[in-house]
Amino acid sequence: MTAPPQKPRLTTSAMIASIAAEGQRVQAAPFGKALVELAANRPEVVGLTADLAKYTDLHLFAQAYPCLLYTSPSPRD
Repeated sequence: MTAPPQKPRLTTSAMIASIAAEGQRVQAAPFGKALVELAANRPEVVGLTADLAKYTDLHLFAQAYPCLLYTSPSPRD
């Protein structure tokens, strides 16, 4: 008895999308887009990153709210 073929899973984020299998569905920057929408109505929302904004889609937040993104220096700085 063999297992049924698995459906391709939905993959998110730019980093994962770049290594997704051919034909695998991806969703572009879901976290970054959601954070931008949330910040539009919640002034207390800020972005925090440890030099990983590219991989967490916080670059979208930084474009919309540059004063609200805080980046921790990398250990090599």
